[in-house]
Amino acid sequence: MLAKQLVSLLPFLGIITISHGQYNDLPVYTNGLIYAPGTMTRLKHTVDSLHLKFKQCPLTTTYHSFGQTVGHFITLDTGDIKAALQDIQNGIAYSTFTGKYPMATIDSNNLIVEEADLNFRKEKSLQYVNITEETYHDRLWVTKDSIGFTENSYTGIRGKIGSWIFYYNPPDKYFKEKIYALYLTTAPVTQPIPETYARDILYADCMVDTSTNLFLEDAKYDRGFDLPDEERKLGEKYTRFQKYIDQHTKKIIAKYRSIGERGPLWYDLDSVKLAFVKDSLSNRPTFRALLAGAVSESLKENYVYGGLFEYYTELYYSKNDALTMKRRRIVMGSCSRDVSPRLHIMDISLLAAEAANWQVFLRAHLDIMNDFAARNFNSNYAEKERRTYIREIEELDINVQDLLLGISLGISNGAPHHYTGSAGRLGRAFAETRYRSSLEKKLLTMIADERLDHYNRYMLYHLFLNYLYYLPQKEDRTRGLQLVEAAVKNMPAYLQPKLNLANAWKNIEEGADTQ
Repeated sequence: MLAKQLVSLLPFLGIITISHGQYNDLPVYTNGLIYAPGTMTRLKHTVDSLHLKFKQCPLTTTYHSFGQTVGHFITLDTGDIKAALQDIQNGIAYSTFTGKYPMATIDSNNLIVEEADLNFRKEKSLQYVNITEETYHDRLWVTKDSIGFTENSYTGIRGKIGSWIFYYNPPDKYFKEKIYALYLTTAPVTQPIPETYARDILYADCMVDTSTNLFLEDAKYDRGFDLPDEERKLGEKYTRFQKYIDQHTKKIIAKYRSIGERGPLWYDLDSVKLAFVKDSLSNRPTFRALLAGAVSESLKENYVYGGLFEYYTELYYSKNDALTMKRRRIVMGSCSRDVSPRLHIMDISLLAAEAANWQVFLRAHLDIMNDFAARNFNSNYAEKERRTYIREIEELDINVQDLLLGISLGISNGAPHHYTGSAGRLGRAFAETRYRSSLEKKLLTMIADERLDHYNRYMLYHLFLNYLYYLPQKEDRTRGLQLVEAAVKNMPAYLQPKLNLANAWKNIEEGADTQ
């Protein structure tokens, strides 16, 4: 709930870009999709099989919401802070604390979610997240083994005592002495997801395999030129393979470098080298033997060599091995406009589709749709350029409504790799799908449904606002806001002030302007 070489390879993948009068951040085939017609046909057969499986799959699991409650967030950075810490550790009553420390800043009556997680030391922990006013410090965690204790470490003091979850930040030359604390009004509780919505989750789990993940457990981050030295290991067989290519391409590279005053860009040189390998080297026994050895070495030792070597592997050795290599490499984007993380995920999706590896394919495509790509930073203007490619899922005859709703709901007892989407990106996908009218009605029903837990209703409300934001027509956005205003009247009283409908009117009337 609460996670460059490729550009130069595109001409060699046989992809043809076309114009629809709109910007596409990923290349598309002549059918207007990012998958070829033959690939789409093979994928449709897989979907048909999965639908037959789903019809024979009874709802035997009771899905539960996240543990949740109402809580007050407190920050204190003045006065006798150590005394306040001691009082919290002694389990002071909330009303006594607020009377004794009137300088404390209190954000009251927030929706708090409790979630099992791993901390930065990979220890089992519980994370408490302020959903309604989430900022960096409205997220506190405590090590699971120290519940009811106080934990001291070089980062400070944290713990859970009764209804208190707290973190004490000691003073240093950079930060003031401060306490961040959360007081829970009741113990967090879970509740069953109503059956009508649970079947959407079941459908999503049937379609998106929960026994696998997109990237393998031993995957390494590829930060381009910033790749750490320990991740730049070059195997002996790979070195021989690269030396063979360099020896046979140095003349044509030298000739190409002499063209123009400033010389070619690096990706132009890659393209020249790739073309020469294809025309002159790829069928030579020595090339094939050296490549086979380098691939075997890479897979055995988990060496990360990048997109160029993966491309050689895909084209001249084994698509399945190339897929494994790509799943062992997580591309980190250098900036918001760096498309390489999304192209890398699309490469995984393409290879999985061609191999009829549905488990990896759909997860990869959903990651493209949800923009689950690693970047150093992001920006709003760049986000607008990234499309969801929901049409590809529609063309596969997947039950889009059930799938999107199933990955929109948060549950605490999902399978290890249960897929949950991003409210912001799902809202945009809802706006771009041909089924938006029926999805809109279902969302409004769920937001107003008192049987559904507060967390999911609150998150679906924000998903709906994101959906409205991406609708192209202002009158549709205005009508939708009026409908959601009526739906949220059934929200619990403490959540009403947190909805910020006045600000929603301002933002959504302007719209996303992505067309």
